[in-house]
Amino acid sequence: MVFIVLLSIVGALLVLQYLLLFYAARYSVSIPTIQPSYPIVGNIPSFWGKSSKQALWAVVKSFQRVDRMGKLMIGPKPILLVNHPDLLQQILMRGDLHDKPFFYDFMGLGGGLITERDGKRWLMERKVLNPTFNTRMLTSFLPIMDARARKMVANLGTMADGRTVVDLLKYVGECTLEIVFNTTMGRNANELPGQREYVKHLDM
Repeated sequence: MVFIVLLSIVGALLVLQYLLLFYAARYSVSIPTIQPSYPIVGNIPSFWGKSSKQALWAVVKSFQRVDRMGKLMIGPKPILLVNHPDLLQQILMRGDLHDKPFFYDFMGLGGGLITERDGKRWLMERKVLNPTFNTRMLTSFLPIMDARARKMVANLGTMADGRTVVDLLKYVGECTLEIVFNTTMGRNANELPGQREYVKHLDM
């Protein structure tokens, strides 16, 4: 009898907690939910039993189905997916939106600038870099970036026959390395000595 009473109390508390979370998420009712979504559990079955990598790719596929904004429902808790540059700019420019949702802890993405949970590292790094990479300096880099990007596109164009399989990471890595050396060290050479070997041995 005591066990049944305790079980009823725990069940009532869980239902109450669910209802509180559901009520707190009422702001997202008008935002489309990624399908399939099920009652009570939401989109959880789409991630159940998947590794961190598989779960991340499932989120990526969900993003691809979003026009401007959509949401995943982790039980009663919504995870908003933003897929429009104007909306992303508003989010990134706001200082009170750096905290990441709770599921970042479960995906094992580490504490990088983008993947950390509380955004403290992002704010610290941005505060240090802002005076150096001001708008005037970044604008002066555009011709360098444009030239290197055009070179990469020209190299890729020779293989655009619809049959050749291309490792884009190789070409993007070389382009990025050239941009970094040109903008930070003033090297204007089209190709730096040992560049291809360096890119080849990068652990990306």
